[in-house]
Amino acid sequence: MKKLILAFAATTAYTLMFLNTNAQKITPDLAFNSKDAMDLVAIVDAPVVENNDNSILKDINPKAIKDFKKTYAARNKTWYKAENGFIASFCLGEIKNIVAYNIKGKWQYTIRTYNEDKLSRNIRATVKHTYYDYSITLVEEIHTSDKIVYMVHMQDATSWKIVQVSADGEMELLENLNKG
Repeated sequence: MKKLILAFAATTAYTLMFLNTNAQKITPDLAFNSKDAMDLVAIVDAPVVENNDNSILKDINPKAIKDFKKTYAARNKTWYKAENGFIASFCLGEIKNIVAYNIKGKWQYTIRTYNEDKLSRNIRATVKHTYYDYSITLVEEIHTSDKIVYMVHMQDATSWKIVQVSADGEMELLENLNKG
């Protein structure tokens, strides 16, 4: 069950990062369980909270802002208010990042999204050893307090797959979809 929730959360985070409108900004927001970031539970509609609006920043726990500034050198960040905390979204180079904090400002998890060329060699080798004919289309690197997990999205001529790879190289197939 946790694996399905993790896959859902990673896909939701990916969607959240690429959602862009030019009208009134309303963006999906990711809610999370403060005890375990792997138990991501819901998507809630909430207005965007941008970093350049000082009146809105006062609602974000100062501990979250302090930790964020200390940990990340991000300038173009966007803050979201979630039911159980706060989320910051930003890019560092070609890597898209989502950082979640609980309501008390404590860091919960980080999701880094990037292409195959940014994937570590040992994780890539683990995946390619089994799925050598597949092209890696997207990687979601999920950091929690106790582990790092890689969600690797792949495709070949006939199917799409998502595998979960742990930092120690254990791999599990989460999704296998046939094309057309």
